[in-house]
Amino acid sequence: MTVSMRFNVDTKQARKRLKSIGLELQPVTLLKLVGERLLFWLNANIEAGGLERRWAPLRPNTLSNPSRGGSKPVVTGRRRLVKSFSAFGGRGYKLSTAKETVQVGTNVDYASYIHFGTKGPYPIPKNVSSAKVLTFWTVGGKVFAKRVTHPGLKARPLLPSVVLARRLVKSSLDAYMKRVVVRSKRGTS
Repeated sequence: MTVSMRFNVDTKQARKRLKSIGLELQPVTLLKLVGERLLFWLNANIEAGGLERRWAPLRPNTLSNPSRGGSKPVVTGRRRLVKSFSAFGGRGYKLSTAKETVQVGTNVDYASYIHFGTKGPYPIPKNVSSAKVLTFWTVGGKVFAKRVTHPGLKARPLLPSVVLARRLVKSSLDAYMKRVVVRSKRGTS
């Protein structure tokens, strides 16, 4: 399952304003600016452990797992999740100039579990049929067990809320308009 958001960017007012001063909207440039702004926020959100709402801390057993980078959190330790956003659609976002939309997201299989969380407890099956026990790490060291029950994961929202996403898109549109107007004044001076 992917974790993504699609934004329809309403450019009617911007087009009207630009037309009044003899300029034309460049949708690709605007949509790229929106996509880059959203990716910047996503990266900052993951690095900070939640910008809108602080994420619940990871459990000590999760942090102690040497296969996950030792004492570094899973989300930021290997940077795979952050990098996956910049690989989605080739650059972290998909553009549709005909529909004036930007889609930001990731195809990493575990992103939905981080974003939405999971309910627990639930049993974890043995992955290898020949294995007689499961092996995993805890704060106390390596553990062998015939059965394991996972406590579940608390949601750690990766994407902004709809309200914040709208603000980010609007600020990108405002920045685009300001840049275009300033450049046009320089060109006519």
